[in-house]
Amino acid sequence: MPAKVILKMHQSLDGFVCTEANDESWLFPHMDEKVLEWEVERLWRAGVHIMGRNLYEVMAAYWRA
Repeated sequence: MPAKVILKMHQSLDGFVCTEANDESWLFPHMDEKVLEWEVERLWRAGVHIMGRNLYEVMAAYWRA
């Protein structure tokens, strides 16, 4: 049986993801502890977590700290 592929991304109700300069700071004021808990729980369930280059570079700096 093939594995399921599930896409999880942040998007506003009107389809906005980020600016042309990749600014997604609009998202973070709306994330509270319950949202963060939900996201972390889902990520731990994943067998593989694939991300794009930009997100990887942001997260790699965090992981090295």
